[in-house]
Amino acid sequence: MAFYLAKRLAAPLYLLTQGTQAVAQGDFSPRLVFSSQDELGGLTESFNQMTRQLDEARRETDRHQIG
Repeated sequence: MAFYLAKRLAAPLYLLTQGTQAVAQGDFSPRLVFSSQDELGGLTESFNQMTRQLDEARRETDRHQIG
């Protein structure tokens, strides 16, 4: 039972770690796939929303620099 719970908690945290590393390198495309109604699900959705906003802001900045 403890192994199952640890794995259930570790997997989404590992996905978030990978996503934050990608964002730190300037890659705003990762969309984490973890659906849950608990705090980890909310954190994952917030992360995805943040990366979408960062990607949109970068595209807008690029568009203004070109034009």
